[in-house]
Amino acid sequence: FPWIGFVFTQPEYRGHRYSEKLMNYAENVAKEQGHTHVYVATDHVGLYEKYGYEYLENRIGYWGEESRVLRKEWKKENHMRIETERLVITQFTMDMAEAVHLNSLDEDNRRFVPDEVFETVEDAADTVGFLMGVYENGDGPLVYPVLLKDNTCIGYVQAVPMDDGTWEVGYHIGANYTKKGYATEAVKAFLPIIMPKLGLSKIAGICLADNKASVMVMERCGFIKEFEGIGPYQGEERMICKFSFAL
Repeated sequence: FPWIGFVFTQPEYRGHRYSEKLMNYAENVAKEQGHTHVYVATDHVGLYEKYGYEYLENRIGYWGEESRVLRKEWKKENHMRIETERLVITQFTMDMAEAVHLNSLDEDNRRFVPDEVFETVEDAADTVGFLMGVYENGDGPLVYPVLLKDNTCIGYVQAVPMDDGTWEVGYHIGANYTKKGYATEAVKAFLPIIMPKLGLSKIAGICLADNKASVMVMERCGFIKEFEGIGPYQGEERMICKFSFAL
């Protein structure tokens, strides 16, 4: 199995998240070559554990120094790639953090899903790293970036487990890319893939009643409204609409 490693010793190269970006690149190369594991020997255990690596053992390296060995494992079938006429739905990589940060800052996002606003690139990168790790265990939330065909990250679609054992679909397209039908196109392509993957015949969609754009997306995607009224939404009682979609 492949080993990965990189060291930035000069101060001017520190603090730019180069390690995370190279780690992600190395993992993608390993996946493309058909591997399901990578190993790393490092003293920075916390960094790698954050991205799904597990400690294995201490080992003496080539220069006689002891390092800790960690391993990351994934299942090949967990990879996601959906292509539509205009879009690609795939998995997050660390180099998408800046786009995630910028796409999250629009006023509708602040109004309707304030917990998904990332004020800094660092905040976005922390979340991207977490979501990348979730792909490996499949527990959710399963969040996938929506890209244009030129690889511009414009938003996301997601499937999120709820407390009652059901799942909810979610989506967001950055303000610079709205009013082009991208959310509808992404959700229509996403549901027939993610629902069988999760063993679902039905999935919910919940939004604030005054989020007219989100309501329209669900209606265009074939969701049926089951409820409109006061209900729980992000820890508060709000006027919501609850929809469902069945395959």
